[in-house]
Amino acid sequence: MRRCKKYGWGTGLLYFLGAQNDIHPTYIQNLLSNTHYGTDEIVGALDYLSELDGTTAYNGDVLDTALTFSIAKTRDIVGILKGRSVLVLANGSSVKKYADAIK
Repeated sequence: MRRCKKYGWGTGLLYFLGAQNDIHPTYIQNLLSNTHYGTDEIVGALDYLSELDGTTAYNGDVLDTALTFSIAKTRDIVGILKGRSVLVLANGSSVKKYADAIK
């Protein structure tokens, strides 16, 4: 168990999503170990990988393609929202506290 904690292996939401979509855990490990990728890119890459066949074995080229697709998709969303007012809500106590103001 110590080795799992030391290297960041084990259970977690992204590992769970990977397992549910037959994505090899090395994809998850590589995504999490690179600090250049945010949650949007990681989740986008997993979404892309979940649509592919053959992700039960790791392939670095496939991961690169998934990240390229994910980053491009994220930038498209930014372009769609440019110049618009956007309210981002997260699950937390302040949402309930300010629910009337948000509405």
